[in-house]
Amino acid sequence: MPGITRAALDAGFFRGAREGDEGADGAGELVGAYILNSDLEDMPVQPSWEPLEPSEFLALHQLTVTPSKRGQGLGRRLVEAAIEEARARGMRALRLNTATVNREANGLYTSMGFTRYDAVPYDFGDIPIPSEAVPYEYRL
Repeated sequence: MPGITRAALDAGFFRGAREGDEGADGAGELVGAYILNSDLEDMPVQPSWEPLEPSEFLALHQLTVTPSKRGQGLGRRLVEAAIEEARARGMRALRLNTATVNREANGLYTSMGFTRYDAVPYDFGDIPIPSEAVPYEYRL
């Protein structure tokens, strides 16, 4: 899937959803994916959430769904799988951030019960979008 770099994969673990399965790795075409780790150090300004040690939370990165498969609930199922993984590992929270202009993601996380924090400065690199991210946290 585009946008998933070797460095990001090395920093955590990759979970994919394949065509014809219920969100687990299968044999079909890869249609959705995310990365989980405990790294949110790329945020130059930390949100107002409670400070937690890296051993107490997982961070969800690069949630992506193939454009032709969007709107079918796959993103929600992937986030649910990430929540369950964090819970199974005994974490206190699942954390993430997304661009302020990403309406679909902001709506998804809010509808799933994530707490939304005030936007913070964020450098999205070569992606030409406003340089603010909205942090979200799901307490377990």
